[in-house]
Amino acid sequence: MNQRPTILSFLFLIFLSFSTIHSQKLLSGKVMDSKTQEALVGTIVKLVKSNAVVVTDFEGNFTIQSTNESDEILFSYTGYETIQMPVGSQSFFSIHLIPGKLLDEVILIGYGSQKKSDKTGAVMSVNSNELNIGGLSDPIQGLQGKVAGVTISKQGGDPNSGFTVNIRGAAGLTSGTGPLYVIDGVPGVDPTNIASNDIESYNVLKDASSTAIYGSRGSNGVIIIKTKNSGLSKSDEKVHKVEYSGQYGFDQVSKKLNFLNSSQMRDFATKTGRTYIDNGANIDWQDAIFRSGFTQDHTLAFSGSDHHSSYRASLSHLNIKGVLEGSGKQRSIGRLQFTQSGLKDRLTVYAGIGGAIEHNDFVNYGNGISPTNVLYQAFRRSPTDPIYNADGTYFETDRSFQYFNPVAIIKETQNERDAKRFFGNLNVKLKLLDHLVLGVNGAYTRNDSTSFYFEPSYAASNTTKGFAKRTYNNGSSQLIETTLNYDLNYKNKHSFNILGGHSYQKDSYDGFFAQGKEALSDYLKSYNLGALINLEPGSIGSYKMNFYKPHFWKTRL
Repeated sequence: MNQRPTILSFLFLIFLSFSTIHSQKLLSGKVMDSKTQEALVGTIVKLVKSNAVVVTDFEGNFTIQSTNESDEILFSYTGYETIQMPVGSQSFFSIHLIPGKLLDEVILIGYGSQKKSDKTGAVMSVNSNELNIGGLSDPIQGLQGKVAGVTISKQGGDPNSGFTVNIRGAAGLTSGTGPLYVIDGVPGVDPTNIASNDIESYNVLKDASSTAIYGSRGSNGVIIIKTKNSGLSKSDEKVHKVEYSGQYGFDQVSKKLNFLNSSQMRDFATKTGRTYIDNGANIDWQDAIFRSGFTQDHTLAFSGSDHHSSYRASLSHLNIKGVLEGSGKQRSIGRLQFTQSGLKDRLTVYAGIGGAIEHNDFVNYGNGISPTNVLYQAFRRSPTDPIYNADGTYFETDRSFQYFNPVAIIKETQNERDAKRFFGNLNVKLKLLDHLVLGVNGAYTRNDSTSFYFEPSYAASNTTKGFAKRTYNNGSSQLIETTLNYDLNYKNKHSFNILGGHSYQKDSYDGFFAQGKEALSDYLKSYNLGALINLEPGSIGSYKMNFYKPHFWKTRL
């Protein structure tokens, strides 16, 4: 008599489970720009009631699980109008987002600014509140996935490898070439001169009409970066602020290759009757060369402003320990900016100065089957070979041609770089008449780097009885520009703008390298090349080059 309720409860549970499974539905679709039909990478797709969130991939596609047909799906992307619609019975969504109608937003363009409603070219603006946050190894990483038609990618997790930036699509004619960076009105500045937390906004110029004023340098697109400055206050009272930003992050190798371990290799040798040299160890060589990566980024800023003057000073420090043993990067940046107005606000003077110090630790993991390629050596290494001998030295054996201990290569090889960067600029604007402004912009940048490489004479992978190389590279740029800008707006209906000027920019590059073999002392490494007694032809080289940029004249109606 008690079985009937039990059977009914069981059937009810089966029905409930079936109903739950049946109500789940996989939604998919693609999000594109309504005008250009370009895929919008990184569009936020959200189910309003269930709070499920995904982002579109590099082709604008997405998939998301829905459990309620009465739910609503929302599509949001920076600079575009948000779309929210019922899910209903639809399972595929083809979405065309319309650029946002922020007509009064002021965007930065070449040598000036415009209201977004007046701009006819392809320009996208992303401010600091919309940028990616977290442990960023490069300032340009903050823009990743934020602008349609701009692909920002990086291969692997090497903290010292840079990002590849392509505007107008990686498959276009400009594939493999990067854009021109303009920082605070100075073209050609390396973005790593500034810290990620010092960036106020990015303005990306994508089409030919927007980038034409920069000539051939802007043929691959232009990214204008505006750094943070407290700006002039509307009040005469001085306002001071102290800001701190800190991020911590951890990295892991997401997936390792599946190799035989020592037990499996011994079993295989026993079952097949093959002769096998067993050195008695149980080593996972991927664990031997990989580790948990760590990133920390700190920024401390002081700022103040009133109606006539403002300042901002910042100190930043970035420290990255790569997932590959021996790899890492440390970068410290200091910046000071000052703005002063005078002559009843007809004169504005802006000055900025900054410097960066960077140290890089490299590990060779490329060049195919190079004897010092640590990934190649680790992947071919037997798990029965130990890392160390009983006396603490590195274990080496001749199993095959150029068969070397990858841990020994990492620990014994010196492969590092020290870099110093300087960036200073001065910008003066004087209002000659109500609609006529004279501008003078001057800047100086300098990038110095010295690389050190050394393989000791006792290293098993070295066949030259010790090899050392030292390289020095220097790049500097001098800029002076004068502009005259007449801007007239009649009753907010008609505008006339004419900009003319002259730009002089000199870019200089010089450097040298020297290398040698047969080191008299392994202790000196590459710091003293005089300890190398074998100098072959081509062991010393140098270069020097100068480039000049032309003037410009532009009219805008």
